Amino acid sequence: MPVNKAKIGTLLIIAAVLLLTGGTVHHSQLAHDSAAVNQDEFTEEAPQLEKRERAAKLERYVMLQNAFEAENAKFEAMPAQTVHQIEESMEQGRKVKEIGRELGLLEREVDPDYPRRELESRLKGAKAVIADGQKLLLHYKKRNDPQYEAFLQLNAYKSERLAQLEKEAEEQSKEIPQLLKELEELMN
Repeated sequence: MPVNKAKIGTLLIIAAVLLLTGGTVHHSQLAHDSAAVNQDEFTEEAPQLEKRERAAKLERYVMLQNAFEAENAKFEAMPAQTVHQIEESMEQGRKVKEIGRELGLLEREVDPDYPRRELESRLKGAKAVIADGQKLLLHYKKRNDPQYEAFLQLNAYKSERLAQLEKEAEEQSKEIPQLLKELEELMN
C-alpha cells in the first residue's frame, strides 16, 4: 500500500500542535488542577492516598484526552475507498470509541463541575419530555375521556414539581445529588 506523505505530514503537524499547546484550554485547566494537587492545595485533613489517587486520575485524564484527539484526527483523515481501507478505518473508529468511553467515565470522577452539568442536562431533558407529553395530552383532551384528564393532572403536577426543582437548583438550596435523586423519582 503506498504511503501518502501529505497525510503523514498533516498528522505530524497536528501531533506537534497538540504537544505544543497542551490540548484545549479546558485540558490545560485540568493540567493546572493536576499541578495544584501535586502542590498539596487540599486541606491537611485529606489523606495522602486520596491526593495521590486524584493526581493520578487527573494525569490519566489529560493523557487520555490528548490520545483521543490524536486518534480521532487520524480517524478523520483516513480514506475509505477500498475494503482494506474501510477495515482500517473501522478499527481506528473502535479505538477512538474505546478511548472516548474511558475518557467519559474518568471525567465523572475528575471534573468537579460534572454533577452540575449533569443536573442541568437532566432538567432540560425532563422539561422537554413534559412539554411533549402536554402537547399530546391536549390533543387527546378533545375526546373528553376522563382517563386523559387524569394524565393531564399528573403532567401538570410534574411540571410544577420540575419548576420547584429548577428553582432549588438555581438557589442551591439542596445538594446536587439530592436534586438528581428527586428528579429521577419525579420522572419515573
